[in-house]
Amino acid sequence: MSARSSAPRGGTLARARARWFRSAGAYWRPELYERYFTRTPIGSLLRRRDDRIVHAALDRVLQPEHEVLEVGAGTGHYTLAVARRCARVVALDAAPDMVEYLTARAPAEGVTNVETAIGHLPDGIEAAGPFDGVVCLGVLGYVPDLERALAVLAARLRPGGWALLSLPPRTAEGRLHEAVELVGRRRVSLRSPAEATEAAGRAGLRVTGEARAGLSSGGITLLLEARRSRAAEAA
Repeated sequence: MSARSSAPRGGTLARARARWFRSAGAYWRPELYERYFTRTPIGSLLRRRDDRIVHAALDRVLQPEHEVLEVGAGTGHYTLAVARRCARVVALDAAPDMVEYLTARAPAEGVTNVETAIGHLPDGIEAAGPFDGVVCLGVLGYVPDLERALAVLAARLRPGGWALLSLPPRTAEGRLHEAVELVGRRRVSLRSPAEATEAAGRAGLRVTGEARAGLSSGGITLLLEARRSRAAEAA
């Protein structure tokens, strides 16, 4: 038997998959991303429904004196809304084009308390904090090791700090999202609310609230509101 024929098929398949999927920094162009969520019927509706649950959560946790870390800031849709209501935002994104777009957008819209940089979960977050809050929306579905990513976010929080986290749930809409992203060569991981809550707990975050948004009752967005747990504070 030749060396080629004896090579593990699983290893070959894993390498092929790794070559197929894009890196975290390869995403839509910022202008196209904004156009989808502002000028198309489905995109606009999804954004409005996400906005409803996100802003309700921000009303509960965000204070004027807070310093906030946002991971996955994208074009800054939530970045600017948060920055207008707090002292400081450090906004990170894995895509250089998104960071460049937000860096120009913030001052153009009169927002001067936003600091931007490239950063990705779990190993590319240089902002040490500590922060009063962490916002991570639309990112965690692309992270294979959810618990590790959440632990990195929890480590950036002050004792008692809050986190707003979203990910795609294991629903019909979530599976459709997974299929669409697969065509775009992006890997998506779906989790149930119980799985996400358990991963957060192991990472040092205590989930205090849950909400969903989308085109159906199951939704495409699962939003978790959490606090840094006492166990994590003592660590």
